[in-house]
Parts: sequence; structure tokens; C-alpha cells
Amino acid sequence: MKLVSIIEGFESKPHSEQIFELQQLSSQIHKVETEELTKAIATAQSSFLKNILTGYLQRREEVSDTQLEITTTESFDVDIDAIRSEAFSESISQVLHELEPLIGALAMHASGEIKNFSSSETSKDLQLLEETMQSFEDWMKVEQSARFNSVSISTVVSDEIIALRSKCGALIQSTLPDSLSFETDKSMFRIIISNALRNAIQATNSNDFESNPILVNAGVTDRELWLSIIDSGSGLKDEQTILMKSNYTTKPGNRGMGLAILNKAVTALNGNWELKNGSARGAEFHLELPNREK
Repeated sequence: MKLVSIIEGFESKPHSEQIFELQQLSSQIHKVETEELTKAIATAQSSFLKNILTGYLQRREEVSDTQLEITTTESFDVDIDAIRSEAFSESISQVLHELEPLIGALAMHASGEIKNFSSSETSKDLQLLEETMQSFEDWMKVEQSARFNSVSISTVVSDEIIALRSKCGALIQSTLPDSLSFETDKSMFRIIISNALRNAIQATNSNDFESNPILVNAGVTDRELWLSIIDSGSGLKDEQTILMKSNYTTKPGNRGMGLAILNKAVTALNGNWELKNGSARGAEFHLELPNREK
């Protein structure tokens, strides 16, 4: 089997074709010489394909020479979900790369050509477009593998509160201790908090912030990190399975991807989340992320 036919143009092929070729590779890898495999790793342009080939080589090196002579089939499972996620992530990246300079140029020209631009409908539409772009960037990140490190939970939450307070004027109160930290993926955790807070803000009447601010609390036990966000909105009318669909929204102009992205991030961190009606009014978001097994 010639690896060159797989390597050339791999990134530009439809992901269904990528899956087929990698399945073929998995069943025929024992016929590929180690030298050819090493060269293929050096020349592969796709980081995902490079990682797969490196995995094959590492597993081969773990086997003794005697075992290699006896082995007639050296087949490894292909992670279809990982391939799809990689393809999806790369597609989003390409789209964002093309759109970002166009949106920037549009905003620059509009601000100079439209009178009272900051209060215009065009400005509002551009803001929605930028938020949609941010949602796609977040979606691209949650499609990637989680990278666990010690994260200052209080800092991440505080930064998101400050950003949203400045942008939306929302009053959010946090009771998190400054020392609260946890081992998790910082980017994915930020995405979870950002989308959960945005959902709470959208559900709350801006006139209620003064008397009923959004409340954030969190803590760490010997088993998990837990976090809750309570708003004073009108509560939920639909089940959680409906809420996390990618097209669900309760706000005009909103694209409704927030909870679907949040769900993807929580799943990647092996956690659980729940959105339910509060005991008095509004809704409560509850998150649990388990401690990593050492």
C-alpha cells in the first residue's frame, strides 16, 4: 500500500473519503515498511493524519522484532468521531479565516459612512455577526481534544463577568473564593461559563438586574467541581433536551448555538450539566466536572 496516495490532498478530500482511506490504511498498515511510514509522517500536511501515522509507528516500535515477524495482520481501530471532529474543526477554521477580514473591513467602512453608526441597525447587525463568528470559534475549540491543566476557576469566571458586564450592562454577583482552582481545560471551561452566563442574561429582563442580579457560586469537593448560575428570568418552558438543540433560542436575532456548544464542551470534560426552573423564579444552571483519575 502506497501512503503517498493517502497523504496527497488529504485535507481537501470529503471527510467520508478520509474515513474510507483511513479504514483501508488500518487494515493494510502491516504491509507498509517502517521507513516509508517515517517519511510519510515527515511529509504529511494534515496534523490529524500525522498523529494517526505517528501512533501506528509508536505501536510498531513497542513490538519486538520477533513479534513483528510472526504478526501477519497489524490493524488498528479508526476513531470515526475523531475524524469527523477534525474535519469539522478544519472546515470552520477555513471559513473563519476567509470571513474575519471581510467583516472587519465592512465594520470599518460602515462606521465611516453611516451617520450615528454606533446606534444604527447596521451596528447591531454587525454585533450579531461578530457574536456568531465567536460561536463558531468556540465550536471549533470544543471539537478538539481537551487539554487538562490547573486552572484558576475564580479568575476565569471573574474575567467573563467583567466582559459581559461591560458589554451587556448585566449585574452579576459571584461568591467564588479567590483561591478556587481545578484541573480542567481552560478554553473549554471558559466557553461553558460564557455561554451559561449569556443564557442567563438573555433570560433576564434588564430592568430586573438591579433588584435581582444573576448569582454565581462554585466549589470543589473530593470528587468534583460544581458551579451554579441562578437568574431571575421567567423560567423554562421546554425540556433540557430541547434547550440544547443547536437551533433553540428565546431571543430574537440570536442564533441559538450557545447551549449546544456548552453541551459539547461539558461532554469533552466528562461532566454533567442541568438547566432547570428555580425554586422561586427564574432558572438555575448547574455544572459538575469530575476530578481526573490520577
